[in-house]
Amino acid sequence: MSLTLDSTFYENVESALQTRLLTVAGIPPAEHLVLENQSPAYVPQAGTPWLRWTFRPQPNRLANINADAQLVRHIGAVMIDYYVPRGEGTRRANTVSAAIVTALRPGTRLIYNGLLVLVRTCFAQGGQNIDQHYQRPITLGWTADTIST
Repeated sequence: MSLTLDSTFYENVESALQTRLLTVAGIPPAEHLVLENQSPAYVPQAGTPWLRWTFRPQPNRLANINADAQLVRHIGAVMIDYYVPRGEGTRRANTVSAAIVTALRPGTRLIYNGLLVLVRTCFAQGGQNIDQHYQRPITLGWTADTIST
């Protein structure tokens, strides 16, 4: 048995999740969505909310232990950090993070280019002040399955 992933597998997973995120009311516009290894590098602006997206695939595993198992489960996490201007309180951070968690709640099924992505977990954590912003982290867990040959 071997596992050969389509070269767009992780791109499709990430796109499915980002597409849903971008429908959430109140999030900053797409130009303030900071992706990993983005060029040119994003420079946060005082007074401007922004989002940082960090995509973290984890090791895959067989979905069952039968001798002829072919279903491979891929799991991963996305860390979404929502930043609002420091000193304005937590209301906007609470409202937007709750909207993100609602839009990507556990059990949400997303299909992108024929790939089904299932949201396993999504929760907001306590915030903290960082430089001129207040950061509210949101963690999202996902799964997607492929067939090995």
